[in-house]
Amino acid sequence: AMPFMFVFNFGSSILRAMGNTKTPLYILSVSGAINVVLNLIFVICFHMDVVGVALATVIANIYSVSAMVYVLCKREGPSKLFLNKLRFYKDELSETIKLGIPAGFQGSFFGISNMLVQSGINSFGVAAIAGCSASGNVETILNTVSIAFGMAAMTGVGQNYGAKNEKGVYRAYKTGMVCVAVAVFVMGAICAIFSKGLIGLYINDSDTAVDFGALRLCILGLSYFLAGIQEVQFCSLRGLGYSSVPMINSFGMCFARILWISLILPLHHSPTMLFLSWPVSWFFVIILNTICYMSIRKKAIRKMYV
Repeated sequence: AMPFMFVFNFGSSILRAMGNTKTPLYILSVSGAINVVLNLIFVICFHMDVVGVALATVIANIYSVSAMVYVLCKREGPSKLFLNKLRFYKDELSETIKLGIPAGFQGSFFGISNMLVQSGINSFGVAAIAGCSASGNVETILNTVSIAFGMAAMTGVGQNYGAKNEKGVYRAYKTGMVCVAVAVFVMGAICAIFSKGLIGLYINDSDTAVDFGALRLCILGLSYFLAGIQEVQFCSLRGLGYSSVPMINSFGMCFARILWISLILPLHHSPTMLFLSWPVSWFFVIILNTICYMSIRKKAIRKMYV
């Protein structure tokens, strides 16, 4: 199913870059409904167990990519897809690689840094692992909101940069920062207030695990807006055509977490001190991103009028 997911995500990016965020949502909603219905049919009616679940996912992904290709073929303007003209175009391929590869490495840095934190979580035992896993599921909601505002900021910055609208570039960046900070902080605060109840949805046989998960959700819920700001900054830099800078700065975040876990955590070996490694590293990267954005924005604006 992976190739179908890749094509769907690429098509969604094209539509979002044109300002159309509703069509990918509609297609994905129908695809999700198809997946659920086929799960029930294959598992309950045909007793296909795991194979049935996997097959349902593949079929749902085939639908989503087919619908996406159909929509793109029916569009008018620069985003219209001509299947008979599908081939590699040297200049466009070079530009895509220049922006895409650093973004891929950036994602790997996030994975590495989270692995390092996970090693610290493991040191507190099985209950901590279970509680943090449950908290991570809730945090996915906050992460999704952060990414959504980041994509919106990248589209706004990129479109205004292409239109040579200097004020629009700054306005898209500033608006994205304010919106993501407010939205994620409010949602994170709600998660923190109801942390034990939310963790209890996943764990009902260990009070210790619930306590660990609730503590992590309180700390990260109240600070996750920093991750949202960081995401908007990363995406805004990509919108200006500088994808390697977020990659380098995300390595700085990984480095900050390594230092925290290696130097600070041994001095105060507690779950609170471990969970603080996230907001500390986010704040560090925000400072780096701000410095880079102020410098790059001037350079990009000069290039815009060449």
